[in-house]
Amino acid sequence: LVKNCLRMRPERIIVGEVRGPEVFDLLQAMNTGHDGSMGTIHSNSPRECLNRIESMIAMGGYSLPQKTVREIVVGSIDVIIQAARLRDGSRRITHITEVIGMEGDVIIT
Repeated sequence: LVKNCLRMRPERIIVGEVRGPEVFDLLQAMNTGHDGSMGTIHSNSPRECLNRIESMIAMGGYSLPQKTVREIVVGSIDVIIQAARLRDGSRRITHITEVIGMEGDVIIT
């Protein structure tokens, strides 16, 4: 879907729920001039979001070194915003986490 979208020369790409290897295509698009693009993903924390992205890329059969995957993530994602459902059923923003860069092989937030 993301690859087909790129043929339409969009200014921005928004993917409602990233659940698998398509995350790699979205990151590539975000990293090649589609500023303001975004996607949603289910995770328990901003750090786990980064781990899930790495896992989804691996599920796609991409045989990239872990450091390369992390460099792609850091080059594509500026901020992770986490929303949670509270006990009363309402939703609130619980974390706003900036993806700063890398130190060695570790993504720094």
